[in-house]
Amino acid sequence: MITIWLVIDIHLAKSLNIIMSPAIAFNKFILLFSLYIILSLVIYLTTSFTSPAWIVAFFVLLPFYGICLLSLLARATKNWKVKIKYRTFLLIPVSIFQLVKIISSPASCYGWHQGKSCYSLIQALLTTENIRTFARTPAPWQIVELAFPVTLVLYLLSIVALLRSIRVRDFPIDS
Repeated sequence: MITIWLVIDIHLAKSLNIIMSPAIAFNKFILLFSLYIILSLVIYLTTSFTSPAWIVAFFVLLPFYGICLLSLLARATKNWKVKIKYRTFLLIPVSIFQLVKIISSPASCYGWHQGKSCYSLIQALLTTENIRTFARTPAPWQIVELAFPVTLVLYLLSIVALLRSIRVRDFPIDS
């Protein structure tokens, strides 16, 4: 459903000829993207300080962010002194999926190594079910628990879409 929305949104934006972002220096964009990566990881790891969250961070997010930065740097070697533009409407799905990824991330995983399910951040904030006795703990919210991997993939795809929308301008930056 969400991917259909993204495809419709992209086609609608192209047909309406949505204006690209203001021109920005490529090196400044890389710096801003690097700061976004650091801030995103800090917020994610702060809100979900659990083993599964760290596994996702180190084996999924860090390699993905590294590949994104390396591809930007490789592209920038030829175009370091130029301006770029990107489609600003793609920041909306990135922000939405980032937020949903954070609130559905595993935040309370006591007994995870013994096979118990984790509680998402939203469930840990809204209920006290995970604090009750561990003999008869209620099950985590299945929809939120299953939403995390899906949102993670959609978040990564939205970042790829944003980075693929970069258009290099052919005039150099004023020095």
